[in-house]
Amino acid sequence: MKFGMRLATLAMATFLLAGCVTVPIIDVDTTGLSIPASVDPTMQQVKKAIYKGAVDEGWSVRRLTLGRLEAEIYVKRYKAVVRIIHDTKTFSIKYKDSRNLRYDGAEIRRAYNKWGLRLRRSILRQSRETGVEGPRPTSMLTERWFSSIKSSFQNFWHWDRAAETATAGQLLQTDGHPLGVV
Repeated sequence: MKFGMRLATLAMATFLLAGCVTVPIIDVDTTGLSIPASVDPTMQQVKKAIYKGAVDEGWSVRRLTLGRLEAEIYVKRYKAVVRIIHDTKTFSIKYKDSRNLRYDGAEIRRAYNKWGLRLRRSILRQSRETGVEGPRPTSMLTERWFSSIKSSFQNFWHWDRAAETATAGQLLQTDGHPLGVV
């Protein structure tokens, strides 16, 4: 019985300490937006993509100067503040300040890195969706599918219009069966 109690206490202590581990801080260094040569986004378009991506992940954003934004997030009793520096082709996310994240100059709670990487992913997703990255290539399969659906709809529409104007006898002469018209 004592052994089981000691084992449970050890397991609980290990579990609690595992959640409090600090890890090396990960700043998102210059990340390219993969913009094709045919697209030349403005600073305003890139800023909008960053704003939308940050807000989607729960960050509040404010503009410092042209090409420099500050974002902060509050989760429970934790707070993180980052600086986002961008131009028309790239952006980077740098640590600025935090509260209750045990930042010691090199290490921080793992939650900060998770939030920063989610922010990066969301900004990249928004840049694609808002067209900052330009048009996405369409596969031949998708084009064929849409064209077949379009032609099927057009054929149905023309047949339906013909059925409205034709008499039952004319439809019978066409195919030899009444096609639903009595």
